[in-house]
Amino acid sequence: MLVYTHLVLLCILHIASGHRNVSLDDSDDSIVYHGNWLHTPYDRTNRGGHHMVTADDSAYATLAFNGKFIHAAFPDTEFDLWISGVAIYFYSPLWPFKVTTAISLDGDKSDLVDLRDYDVSFHQDGAETAKSEILWYADGLANTSHLLNVSVGEGEDLAILDYLVYESSSFIVS
Repeated sequence: MLVYTHLVLLCILHIASGHRNVSLDDSDDSIVYHGNWLHTPYDRTNRGGHHMVTADDSAYATLAFNGKFIHAAFPDTEFDLWISGVAIYFYSPLWPFKVTTAISLDGDKSDLVDLRDYDVSFHQDGAETAKSEILWYADGLANTSHLLNVSVGEGEDLAILDYLVYESSSFIVS
């Protein structure tokens, strides 16, 4: 039994060590929407075919990426394992006119992310022109809980949320 316990512990430690990416489409339950957000019709430029959009300057969406706390106990050993976020990536398609989204992390000042496609001619209210790609990210984050906030920037018209990926890391607590 002792050999089996150690083998299980080694497997858990191997699985738990390192980094893994968690991908979240705009309709994932982990993303909490406040205010008036709309789910757009299908467009191939969006990850998963759709994105969320708001023109409500009081609306916002949040993602808490705080990982998991695991306690494992065996007859001769026990440990705690904490899995948490160390990076976050914001994906969005691009448009042929001015579109921006405000993003803040952990209550810090918002970054205004430009979602305009400058490689095409200006066309007010045109459809997406470029596939969703990483347009904002934060990496090298402390290995702890984080809160991402997506909203309409001050004096701006829209906010878009298409796809998020966060990177998690794990380590043994005790």
